[in-house]
Amino acid sequence: MRNIALSINVVEATLNGTIISGKGTFGKNNDPIEFTSSKFLENVIKPNATIVAVGMLTSNVVDNFTALSLKITQAGVVPTGTLINSISVLGRASADPVVSATKDNEDITKFSLAVKAGKDITNWYAIAAFGKTGEILKNFVVKGKEVALSGRIGLSTWKNKETGAQCSKLELTADSVTLISSKQ
Repeated sequence: MRNIALSINVVEATLNGTIISGKGTFGKNNDPIEFTSSKFLENVIKPNATIVAVGMLTSNVVDNFTALSLKITQAGVVPTGTLINSISVLGRASADPVVSATKDNEDITKFSLAVKAGKDITNWYAIAAFGKTGEILKNFVVKGKEVALSGRIGLSTWKNKETGAQCSKLELTADSVTLISSKQ
């Protein structure tokens, strides 16, 4: 779990006692997300509103599909059309980055990042980067290297070639990188 700021288009919001729960979409692909919040945000979190929400993001994989949930701690109304999707993490590369080409023949650099979230808890992030950020990661990151990344969260979806099932995973698309230490 990590604190994240997202712009959410609220589709449904229900007050049940002291808890608001609901569903919405985020990002340019209108990826689905569920959320909860305390009652004090009931004047902000309403159906058809676009809000900026800050909170703890969790993901749960069910039948190869990633379901996202955000426990909102702060929220505010934003102008329609404003998109906010920002996350920053600090961790260690779990493997050397791998470069491949997209279907548009653009280089994409991918690797996993291990981020400590507590004494005995490690969160794993699938990282993707393009352009100069991808080049930096490809040329300077190796397994064990500590890096700080900032970017946006999205769902990467694909069809399983063997089963035909729709699959997804949470992916951080890095916009900036800071190299922290030498390989450990």
